[in-house]
Amino acid sequence: MTDAEFERHYCAHVVRVEMVQLQQMALLRTLIKHNGLREVLSEGPARGEEEAFADRIDWLRGGPTKQLGQVQRQLDDVRVVLKTATGKQKSDAEELEANALALLFNVQQKFACLRYHRPTLRRIHT
Repeated sequence: MTDAEFERHYCAHVVRVEMVQLQQMALLRTLIKHNGLREVLSEGPARGEEEAFADRIDWLRGGPTKQLGQVQRQLDDVRVVLKTATGKQKSDAEELEANALALLFNVQQKFACLRYHRPTLRRIHT
């Protein structure tokens, strides 16, 4: 799957998640209005931990970007060596290139979702 395909699929996933969340909020408002629902328990950071949670997300957003930049620079360096390498040096450089590409792909896949993660806390007032 190309990066563009991954982006497209992930964006569609995010839209579906947001749609489900909107449907849930509509359902909860109906339960509040017509059935007297007074309390809703929601999974997420505990009270008082919202700021620490937001800080963690911000840190994670920066970490992958830094890692991606480092791996990309290493990959660029290996490709420079590959242009003139022969024999064992070439095979070693090809192995390093393959490893760098795999690492780059892994980091991109693992942290792609963090670009879209926007933690929000919703309180329903009755």
